[in-house]
Amino acid sequence: MPHVVLRFGVFDLNPATGELHRAGLRVRLQPQPLRVLEILATRASAIVSREELRHGVWGESTFVDFEHGLNFCINQVRRALGDSATAPRFVETVPRRGYRFIAPVERIEPVVRPALAPVLPIAERAPRFRPGWRFAMVALAALLVGGGVERAPEEPAVDVRPAAREAYLRGLYHTQRGPAEWAEGVRCLERAVAEEPSFRAAQTALAGAYVQVAEARLRTGREVFPLARTAATAALRGPREIADAHVWLGVARLAGDWDWTGAEREMKEAIALAPDLALARRHYAALLSARGDDERALAELAEARRIDPLCTAITGEAALIHYRARRYGEAAALWREGLRVREDSGGHEGLFHLYRQEGDLQAAAVEALRVMALVGVPETEVRKLGLRTPAQIAEAFVRGAVAHLDRPGSYALPDRLAILHATLGDHARALDQLEVAVSERSPQLLTALRDPAFDSLRSEVRFRRIVTAVGRSEAIDLHGAGG
Repeated sequence: MPHVVLRFGVFDLNPATGELHRAGLRVRLQPQPLRVLEILATRASAIVSREELRHGVWGESTFVDFEHGLNFCINQVRRALGDSATAPRFVETVPRRGYRFIAPVERIEPVVRPALAPVLPIAERAPRFRPGWRFAMVALAALLVGGGVERAPEEPAVDVRPAAREAYLRGLYHTQRGPAEWAEGVRCLERAVAEEPSFRAAQTALAGAYVQVAEARLRTGREVFPLARTAATAALRGPREIADAHVWLGVARLAGDWDWTGAEREMKEAIALAPDLALARRHYAALLSARGDDERALAELAEARRIDPLCTAITGEAALIHYRARRYGEAAALWREGLRVREDSGGHEGLFHLYRQEGDLQAAAVEALRVMALVGVPETEVRKLGLRTPAQIAEAFVRGAVAHLDRPGSYALPDRLAILHATLGDHARALDQLEVAVSERSPQLLTALRDPAFDSLRSEVRFRRIVTAVGRSEAIDLHGAGG
C-alpha cells in the first residue's frame, strides 16, 4: 500500500520521500525540521510537547543543545510554510506545553509523476563518490564550505513554462547529489534559463551551481565565475531582490575578480535582506578571514551557528580561522568539538597540520593514521605505517596525499596542493601551484594564502607578487595574520 501524503493548504508533505511541495513545487527543508513538521501534521489539532518532539527527532541519544536545536527546527518550518509565530496559520505555540498544528490535514495517496527525475529517500541522498576519490575528498574537506554548496533558491513562479520548470527541478536534483552529476545539474539549469531568462530562481540556482563546480575543480574559476556573475546579476533583475543571488554575486566578484569592495557590498546586502541566511554569514566570514579580520569573521560564524545550530561545517570553518590566525589552542578545541559530534577525516586532518605546526609529531602521527583509516586505506597498510617513527609517519602521510592528488585529472584545488608541497619543504612546487591557483582563479586561494604552511615563503618574491596580484598584500604580512 502506498505511503500517504499529508496535504494542508497548498502544501503536500510526503514522509516516505522526505519532501515538502508547495503547489507541486519543491520547498527546501532540512531533515530535522522536516521531521518536526511531519510529527506535528500527523497529530494535527493535538498538542505535542517539546519532549515528544525531542524523542521523535533525535531519539534517546543525548543532544547537548536540544532547546536551541528545536527552536531552530520550528523557525525553519515556519519559514518554509510562510507562517508566523504571532499570527499562525499552521504551527501554533502553546505556552509552557508545546506546539499544535492548527491547519486541516488531508491524507491522500501520492501522485506519481514519471516525467520528472526520481527523488530518493533522505537516507539515500548523501553524495556518493567513487572509491578512488576518497583521499581526494579529504584534501578538499578542509577548504570546501560545508561539504557542498548550501542554497535555498526562491520557488519558481506559477507562470514559468513547463519545460523551464522541469529543467529547473532536474537541475536541483542533480546538483544535490555527487560531483559526478554536478555537470548535468548545471546543464539542466542552463536549459531552464535559456527557456525562461526571467526565471529568477533558476538563475540563482545556476549561479550557486557554478560556484559549486569551481570549488570541486570540475571547471576552473576563471571559466565559471564570470558565468556565475552573469546568472546572479540576472536573478537580481526584478521587483524583489533575492538574498542568495547577492551571495553568489559576491563570491564571483571576490574569487573571480578579486574585487574585495564589491564582494563585501554584495555580502552585506544579502545579510540585510535575509539576516537569518546562514549561507550569507558563512561566505562573509570567509571574506573577512581572507582579509585578516578574524574577530569579525568569527562573529559572523557565531551568528551562522545561532541560525543553523545543526550545521557541523560551521565549527570546522571557525577552527580554520583560528588555525590561520595561529590560535592553535582554540582551533584544536573546535576540531575536537566537531569530532565529538561526528567522526570526520577533515577534522583529524586539521589536527594533523596543527600538531605539525606546534612541533608535536607524535600527536600529528596519530591524527595521520586516523585519517588514513577513515578514508579507507587498508588496515594492514595503516598498521605497517604505524610501526615507523612519528616523523616518518607524518612525512609519508603528506607524500601519499601529494602523490594521489598532484596528477593529471585530479580534482584537488591547486592552493591545497601548494599547502602540501610547502609542508614538505618543496618551495618551488608550492609556488608553482599557487601561480596555477592565481591563473585558474581558485575559489579558496584568498583564504589559503594565510595558511601557516606558507610562513617560510612569505619573504620570497614570487609569493609577494601573488599576494599583491590578488589585491590584499597588506592583509597577509610575514606572519600571515591580517591587520
